[in-house]
Amino acid sequence: GTAEFAMPDNLTSWQLKSWAVSKGTRVGSAETRAVTSKPLMVRLQIPRFLVQGDEVVISSLVNNDLDENQTVRVTLQVDGETQFTLLDGQPSEQSVEVAAGGQARVDWRCRALAEGKVVLRTTAISPLASDGMQLEMPILVRGLLKTDAYAGTVRRGTDSSTAKLTIPADRRVEHSKLTVRVSPSLAASMLDALP
Repeated sequence: GTAEFAMPDNLTSWQLKSWAVSKGTRVGSAETRAVTSKPLMVRLQIPRFLVQGDEVVISSLVNNDLDENQTVRVTLQVDGETQFTLLDGQPSEQSVEVAAGGQARVDWRCRALAEGKVVLRTTAISPLASDGMQLEMPILVRGLLKTDAYAGTVRRGTDSSTAKLTIPADRRVEHSKLTVRVSPSLAASMLDALP
């Protein structure tokens, strides 16, 4: 028996099984594997994440499984250009010649400008086939959580004490706080430190 059907648009391997039963007691089964792919495929190579200010090379790998050479237009689109930009005035579209059964790589130098999430989309279009891919990449904030502690005493006969604080100009105001604790003796402040 034979069967024909359209495969889902999923680039993967499939396991196909069939069973047959005759009018009598004869039964049988068969199993085969099939791989679905496209004649022209593009894959986007990006890091798992970036940190604000990082420079990186984003690559699109183009595979040509056709029987003839292809001139392929490869594009990189960025959703979230306030967070991520191409460097050196590079065009977002490049043309590359891909040999039959071969592979070509197209690179873009980019910089992460600000924290957030950026969506990168690449497409490869030739006269005979096309493909595309989209990935999301997080951009993390450059910095670290930092705690500075200062201590001082108010001596008998005076009514004030001074502590000099250095506050970074590029801090996150919404994540910054100043806590002042006043204790009548050293023992009281030691109790706060025990946990």
